Amino acid sequence: MYRKTAMVAAGVGLLSLVLAGCGATTLSTTKTTYKRNGLVAAVKGNANTKTVSYQLDGAKAKTANVDNHTFVIQVPTKTTRQTVKIKAGSDTKTVHVQGSKRLTSYQKMVTTYNNALIGSKLSKTDQAAAKKLQAQGAALKKQQATIQAKVKQAQAQIKAGGSAAATGAQTYKLNKPPRRS
Repeated sequence: MYRKTAMVAAGVGLLSLVLAGCGATTLSTTKTTYKRNGLVAAVKGNANTKTVSYQLDGAKAKTANVDNHTFVIQVPTKTTRQTVKIKAGSDTKTVHVQGSKRLTSYQKMVTTYNNALIGSKLSKTDQAAAKKLQAQGAALKKQQATIQAKVKQAQAQIKAGGSAAATGAQTYKLNKPPRRS
């Protein structure tokens, strides 16, 4: 009889230890710092609760569901580093999301969008004319760059004491027709 009582007591003690471990909450994440993947950063982790709550940079707390002891929080990326505080029961964990490089400036994006919108509203002949003018403008910019390079070269020659640049500049005098009396 003593043996049966001892076995029952040991079994109850072991069962109470196992059940006491089930009541404690656990919270873990796969990383401490996350990078963006597309437009969001996916913060992944494990918890033994039904939901976890989280805060982005001290904003209002939100909740995420836990499925099979796994949760995923999608954090929209910003250009600055973000802090995510995750809470499951009494456990808390803080992770960070790296800031991402911005794609382009707002002004450049607005200009590109407006030009595309205007171009889509033009007729085919106007679009062709605009494309032709754009090509001419690019050619003029190339020509301007070569002229500026030649001017800089001539200025350097003059500073160095060369007279070839000065005499070369004088060849562009206008030929006036003779006066009639």
